[in-house]
Amino acid sequence: MPDIGKAVQDLTKAAQDYGAARREEEAAQTDEEAQLAAMKAASKAVMRAKGKEATAAAGREFHRVEALWRAANTRRKKATLARMLAEKKFREKMRKFNEAMWALMSP
Repeated sequence: MPDIGKAVQDLTKAAQDYGAARREEEAAQTDEEAQLAAMKAASKAVMRAKGKEATAAAGREFHRVEALWRAANTRRKKATLARMLAEKKFREKMRKFNEAMWALMSP
């Protein structure tokens, strides 16, 4: 009987970790999309700028926003990998839980 109790605890913890990883990935995705929109707007501003000073200012803004997008992109990639790892651990705990249940039900 202790095997099933441990399996339930492990499965519950893995499910919580997986849920947290999914929420983090969704937040990172939203942030990345916002930064990409800002980068696209800055790119359009560079194209529309008239004059040397305006073009230079728009270019500086683009490079500032591009760095923010790159950081958001890296964060999203890391969050996706973390979610995939949490999902793998969750599936493994689910398999162990199922094995424990079958062992409990078999004569």
